[in-house]
Amino acid sequence: NKMHFLNKLNNYLEKIENFLVIFILTAMVLLSFTQVLLRNFADFGIDWADVFLRQMVLWVGLIGASLSIKNGKGIAIDVASKFLPNKIKMLVNALTNLFSVYVCYLLFLAAFDFVKDEKEFGSVLFEQFSLGFVTFNEVHTWIFTIILPFAFVVISARFLFLAIQNLITLFTQKEPK
Repeated sequence: NKMHFLNKLNNYLEKIENFLVIFILTAMVLLSFTQVLLRNFADFGIDWADVFLRQMVLWVGLIGASLSIKNGKGIAIDVASKFLPNKIKMLVNALTNLFSVYVCYLLFLAAFDFVKDEKEFGSVLFEQFSLGFVTFNEVHTWIFTIILPFAFVVISARFLFLAIQNLITLFTQKEPK
């Protein structure tokens, strides 16, 4: 069954996203706490920490957006759907989700171009990034912005999956008597 495969894929993706959110949030809390301690008690801080934390907020936000859509917690304006019959509500939901797929596709194209431009121009996020045991020179911006096109592909897939679910429900649901 193709729907079963899509459900399994969607759930597997959710597990990866949950792991990433937990990992990134943990790293953010630890890094922020360390930065505060260093600034308050040692009169210095980690040079790259603030920029890195801003990048991680972007990652968590986009992964969180994908998870919220998967769990049906995305932003919705459904005043009219309260008054619609169930079959029409399913159709409206499917069309809304398909429109969201299209918007995410456009955002993907823009994000892809942005990452491509960042790589082409060689924008540097960190001149030097050191973890103590390893040091990287010139960490490029595109490495961190790669989440943008990826997130829009995943979010688009989630909307497409919801649209398919709505259409299946629409065409298989029996009318109440």
